[in-house]
Order: sequence, then C-alpha cells, then structure tokens
Amino acid sequence: MGAASTGKTTLLRAAYPSPVWLDLLEADEFRRYLDRPELRRQALASGELLARR
Repeated sequence: MGAASTGKTTLLRAAYPSPVWLDLLEADEFRRYLDRPELRRQALASGELLARR
C-alpha cells in the first residue's frame, strides 16, 4: 500500500468524503465479516457503515 505517515488516509478522505469504511485491521471486525460475509450487505443497506468513521 505504501509507507507509513505518507498521507494515504488523508488522500482517501479528501477524495471520498462520504465513504463506507471497513476497518479490517480491527480483529473483531475482520473476523465478523470473515465468518458472516452477508453482514456487510446488511450493514450497507441499513446505513450502519456510513455512520461510522
């Protein structure tokens, strides 16, 4: 992806001001979507992922 502290997240936030963020570096979140991938679709449909940041 790129070296640390080079502005990758800042660039993404500027380019996509209302994104859907899935933080798959969070172990619990990664496991939840790995175990039940349908939850991603449900979270998108409900707007749950849009409210988080």
